[in-house]
Amino acid sequence: MCNLYEQNIAFRTRRLAGKDILIGENKCYELNEVAFEIWKYLDNEHTIDEIIEFISGEFSEDVNIIKQDVITFTNSMLDSNAIRKVKDE
Repeated sequence: MCNLYEQNIAFRTRRLAGKDILIGENKCYELNEVAFEIWKYLDNEHTIDEIIEFISGEFSEDVNIIKQDVITFTNSMLDSNAIRKVKDE
């Protein structure tokens, strides 16, 4: 997968009471540690495959589970308008 995504500039992350929160367009999401790491890489520079590789290197979890987490989170953020697809190869 060579898809590139970028964050909607209307969405920002904040650390509140020890939790990472994504806020934008009257929406609010609590991001767990994996979701926060995925979010950081949705920057129009890293493909989905690269994000999966980076996350797999940081967390000791089966790569298939990581792949599913990345795809699920990315689709959720697309549906929420928090990111947009920039390139699809």
